Amino acid sequence: VPAAEIAESLFTDAELDKATRAEPEVIGKEEGVSYAAAMDPATRANAWTLVVAALREVAGGGVRRSVVRACEWIGKPGEPLRPKLVMKGIAEVLSSYDVDTVWSDQASGDALRDIGEDEGVHVVLEPWTQASKISAFKDLQTWVRTDQVELAPVTNLKADLLGARRKHTRGGVTIDLVRTADGRHSDYAPSVAMAMGLWWSSSKARC
Repeated sequence: VPAAEIAESLFTDAELDKATRAEPEVIGKEEGVSYAAAMDPATRANAWTLVVAALREVAGGGVRRSVVRACEWIGKPGEPLRPKLVMKGIAEVLSSYDVDTVWSDQASGDALRDIGEDEGVHVVLEPWTQASKISAFKDLQTWVRTDQVELAPVTNLKADLLGARRKHTRGGVTIDLVRTADGRHSDYAPSVAMAMGLWWSSSKARC
């Protein structure tokens, strides 16, 4: 493979194992904790993922970012997901954390915003460009390596993060999300990176 097209994984098995708590899979709402949510919509081949992240202060003035809830909706062959039903499920999850906002990329953004409003969910469209992806995943990589991230022991979450790669091409650096034989496209990875990275840095969430 030409050097200009080499891809390198952003995370290792050992790093993600260390960052993943043993249990519980879901951590409910706690007083004094800030929450944010991000989703990666899909209706057919890929999973529609939702990640709720928490920000906790730790001794010494630092912070620790935790995935407190991660869930996904997957369509069946010939039966794509119905966005209204998925958004209804998302609204139920968010309400348990007193959150009414979810961040998303621009895919079908206008339609999802309308559907979200019907369910009491404010959908914020975040431009998910190569530059913002690189920034978000670079931050997540740093936080994982410096023990500032706690991941949930949720099926597919670790595998999806392992599928996030930094790819060096002739046109520059890009973030590449591996597509696997079962149809996944590292579906949890964008939701985790957006919930932990873009939200905390922008401080624009409404909770």
